[in-house]
Formats: sequence, C-alpha cells, structure tokens
Amino acid sequence: MVSQKKLLISILIISSIIVQAQEGIWINEYAINPQTNKKSNEFSNRLMFKIEKDSIFSFDPGKEEWKGTFDNGYHYLKNKNILSIPSIGIKFEFPNKHQIILRNKDEVLYFRKVESKKIALKKFRKLILKNIFISDLGYQEKDTISFYETPHSPKYSFNNIGIRFMELDNSYLLFADFKGAGVYEINDIRKNSFSLNVNSKKGVQKIEFNVLKVNNLDTFILKEETLIIEK
Repeated sequence: MVSQKKLLISILIISSIIVQAQEGIWINEYAINPQTNKKSNEFSNRLMFKIEKDSIFSFDPGKEEWKGTFDNGYHYLKNKNILSIPSIGIKFEFPNKHQIILRNKDEVLYFRKVESKKIALKKFRKLILKNIFISDLGYQEKDTISFYETPHSPKYSFNNIGIRFMELDNSYLLFADFKGAGVYEINDIRKNSFSLNVNSKKGVQKIEFNVLKVNNLDTFILKEETLIIEK
C-alpha cells in the first residue's frame, strides 16, 4: 500500500512538472508540408499561443490588433503529452518541453517556447522610441529604422516600423510590423542597442539593432530622403 501511494505521488509530481513545462507563451517557428517535407515561414513570428493550466489562448497579429489581452481562449483536455480542444477539433503534441506541434491536413506547425526573463521595459521603451537604428532587415544593404507607437509617423521616417510592447508572464515581446505584423521575443537590451529573436525555417536568429550616431541629423535626413527618391 505504501509503495502504491509513493507511485501515485510520483506520477502526480511528474504530471505537474509536465503541465508547468507546457504553460507559457509559444510562437510559431516554422511549418512543414508533410507531403513534400518542405519548410515554410508562412506563420513564423505570427501565430502565438498562451497555455495556462486549463486553457489555451490564441493571437494572430496578421488578423488582430494587440489590445493588451487575449480575446480568444479555449478549454483543453490533457492526455499524456497531448492537449486537445474539442470545441474546435485541434490537438497540440509535446515531443519535448521546448516544442509543441499543431497538425492540420496541409501542414505541421512547430512552436517554440519563449523564455521568461526580466527587462527594464521603461528603459527599453525610451531607447526604441527616441533613437534611429541601423540593422539588417533585408530591405537594403543597411537599413535605417525608426519606430513609433502611434498611427502618426515619427519625425524620422526612413523604414518606419509600427510597434506595441507586450509584457506577458515575465515574457517580453514586441508586436512589430516589419514585413507584415509579427510577434518577436526581446533577446536583450544594452545602452545603445537591442536584439530580437526571429523565428524562421532556418531556426532562431538574432537580429541586432544599433543606435545610429550622426553628427548632423538634418544633413543625414536630407541625404537619406534623396536616396529614397532616387530609388
């Protein structure tokens, strides 16, 4: 009897650890077509789920505006390493604690868990909204970027990027419209730079944003605008 109780307690502890590992924020990394075995970035940095102990919440920045909370939530049932949502007929599989899989008839979607970390959000907000940055977003050889939090264009308008800050369960994300709206994990912030984790079929890549230092801002803006017109 004692050994049975110990076994039951062990099972409950293991189940609790598994559930806790599943809870958190998950973002789509890539998709695979099961027929061709080709990877796709169609939903990378787009589909996002928040898993709690009895509910799963979804968010799609391609279809929704972030308003600070999740609008769509579903109760799920757990069976070993599978979470199923009967109301909409989908299942999540957990091959390991770092990944979940969502299958449909056309493709298999792979999601990566966002790491919990603490950042100085006020400091980051000031850094990102008060400076111009250079980075490699693939628009041109070296992209000049300004960020804004309102529908109005900022003073510096090269590659304007609209953003929203997202703070979820010690996970810090940026809802940004780089090449279509997406959700990006904030990797780290420094005095004059920051980086984001970007998911793709090649894996997780870190993109650096460095503050652009110029002696004469007005002259720099004029040159940049001339280059844009010439293109």
